[in-house]
Amino acid sequence: MSGLQKFRGTRFLMWCGVVGPLVFVTLFMVESATRPDYNPLRSMVSELSLSEYGWQQIANFLVSGTLVLAFARGLRRVLPSGPGSTWGPRLLTVTGLGLLVAGVFVCDPGLAYPAGAPGGLPFGSGT
Repeated sequence: MSGLQKFRGTRFLMWCGVVGPLVFVTLFMVESATRPDYNPLRSMVSELSLSEYGWQQIANFLVSGTLVLAFARGLRRVLPSGPGSTWGPRLLTVTGLGLLVAGVFVCDPGLAYPAGAPGGLPFGSGT
């Protein structure tokens, strides 16, 4: 791989760090504004994956997680040696993996979303 190709690849990976979070926030804000009965002050973002359009939030988690993982790889390439060059990409990798896990494992209904769900948290109810 030539130096120019490596530079372009690294540049692309760094742009993933800009695009990934913007995509995630933009999509969940649009979804929360268009979903009836969803209250962002009461419900979690992951609950947007529970309705008939839940595939959109699942795709949002998966795409954003992949972009964060790509950014972590690019960051590892450009940071000089030191603790930040090791732990920064590692923590971003954990974040990206967390987004992927949130996309694969859908949460339980709770906090009154979607309509007809229990009013409390889906866990710890004792029943």
